[in-house]
Amino acid sequence: MKHQCDLIKDLLPLYAEDMVSPYTASLVEEHLAHCTDCQKELSLLKKPMAVPAPKATAPLEKIKKMLLLKKIQAIVLTAALAIAGTLAVFSYLTAPIYFPYSEDLLTVTTTEDAVTISFNESVTGCSYESVKGSDNATTYFLSAWTTRLDRILGTYGTREIVLEKEDRIPISIYFSQNDASSESDIPIYGGTSGVVTLPRLALSYYLQLAGIVFLILAVALLVFWRKKSVRLWLLRILLLPLSYILGHLCVKGFSGVSYHMTRDLCFIVGVALFLYLALLFGLNLLRKK
Repeated sequence: MKHQCDLIKDLLPLYAEDMVSPYTASLVEEHLAHCTDCQKELSLLKKPMAVPAPKATAPLEKIKKMLLLKKIQAIVLTAALAIAGTLAVFSYLTAPIYFPYSEDLLTVTTTEDAVTISFNESVTGCSYESVKGSDNATTYFLSAWTTRLDRILGTYGTREIVLEKEDRIPISIYFSQNDASSESDIPIYGGTSGVVTLPRLALSYYLQLAGIVFLILAVALLVFWRKKSVRLWLLRILLLPLSYILGHLCVKGFSGVSYHMTRDLCFIVGVALFLYLALLFGLNLLRKK
């Protein structure tokens, strides 16, 4: 009898799923009619199984979020570095390369109402600044330049500056020898020799100020190194002057001289901003690592 029960119990899982032949099913049913043990076994097989409670997934979700955050920070860091590098390269390619004065560089045409200065095709950019004297006399300082990008693209210019005359008010026009700072400006209409256009040095002062702030913050960081929260904020603030210094080096190198200070300062601040973002995300990644 026991051997028959063992055989039937082996068949019960298939019988419960209706996966046996009619002949085998009749043998199982015949045995079940008088065997209470096998009946209990069959009822257990047909009884619905309880679904196990889901395990806690909060730790796994937290790890996934941390990995996603690290990935986003790495992408932002890479993008910030790429944009900073692009700005630095674009600044270099578009930096003015000033022309020294030569007779074939420009022609001056005068009429009763205006003075027209026409530059040759090698000049792709020009500008002027005016200075009023105490006697209302106006002095103009002209600059002419091209850029490395214009040379690469083969760009040619047809630049022209028209300066209007005012009744009984004399004007003087000089051509500024910007990059040749040791040479005097060339008078091309009125005026006398001996005038020199000096570059602006504000960028040099800004660089020195950023260096001083960086050193002060570095000393403070050493003093408060053991205080974790203070150290973190000092590191974040320290990255600001460091980013400006790196931005200045990327745009102007070690020079603080500028004849287009607004342009140069905008590029320096732009590069410094994206470098700061890159350094900030890099610091966060190092901390988490």
